This record gives sequence, structure tokens and C-alpha cells, in this order.
Amino acid sequence: MKGRKDITLRAFNRQLLLVAGYSDEEIGRLGPLNELQLERMEELLRKKIDEYAMRGVMCPNCGQLLNKEALHRQ
Repeated sequence: MKGRKDITLRAFNRQLLLVAGYSDEEIGRLGPLNELQLERMEELLRKKIDEYAMRGVMCPNCGQLLNKEALHRQ
């Protein structure tokens, strides 16, 4: 059962990172995706949101402009 859980977690984490804007190359450098802790995933997602904020990008989920002045709530 553990193998199936690892496969599912790896696929879920990969998809989430892709949606957040990480490239395949960036994801490949993170190591085993099924071993990423929740805190690390939160850090990676926050980092990408902050990168978008510096460029004034709109959130694909809520449409809010992500900029330095705005606080984005997920």
C-alpha cells in the first residue's frame, strides 16, 4: 500500500507545482516529490506567489492582481 501512496503523493505534488508555475526542470531539482514535507510545499508555493507579485501577475484562481502591495489570500 505504501508504494501506491508514494505514487499518488508524487503525482499530486508534481501537478500542484506545475499549476503554481514551476517548470519541469525546477521540479526535477527538488528531489523525490513524495518526500516533500507540507512545510516545504507551502514554502515553494509562497515563493512562486512572491515571484509573481514582483511582476504584477494576476492569480489564475481568483483573478486578483498579485503585486507587492496586495496581500493574496488563498
